[in-house]
Amino acid sequence: MQRHRLASLLAAVGACVAAPAFGQDRAADVERQFSAFEAQWRGDRGNLTRLGSASIRLRENAWQKYRAPPLEEGGRYMFVGFCDQFCSDLNLEVFEPWGQVVGSDFLDDANPIVTLRDVRTGTYTFRGVMKGCSQGACLAEVRVYRVD
Repeated sequence: MQRHRLASLLAAVGACVAAPAFGQDRAADVERQFSAFEAQWRGDRGNLTRLGSASIRLRENAWQKYRAPPLEEGGRYMFVGFCDQFCSDLNLEVFEPWGQVVGSDFLDDANPIVTLRDVRTGTYTFRGVMKGCSQGACLAEVRVYRVD
C-alpha cells in the first residue's frame, strides 16, 4: 500500500514538473517560427522593429482582444501571428482606435499577417481567433512590427 501511495505521489510530481516543460516546448516552437520569419524578412525586405507582442492561450473557436502599442501616422506596420504545433488555424483582426476593422487575415493557416500602411496616429487593438486546435488549448503569439 505504501508503494502505491509513493508511486502515485511520484506520478503527480512528475506531471507537475513535466507540465511547464510542455508549455516551454510550445513557446519555443512559436519562438522558432518568429525567428525564422524575422530572419527571412530582414534578409529579403529590410528592417522590422518589434513594438510589442501578446501571448495567447485559446481554446478552439475562442478569441481574445489585445491593445497594440501606439502607432504613428504615416507608418507601415505588420501584425504577425504564429501558433504552436497543435494549432492549425489562427485568425487575426486589427481595429483602428475608433473601432473599425482595418485589416484581417482569415486564411486557413496558422500564420496570420495583417499589414497596415499610412495609419492614423492612435492606439489600435487586435484580436486573435483560434479556429483550429487539436489540444484543449493552443498557444499563439501576435507581434506588432514597424516596417522600415
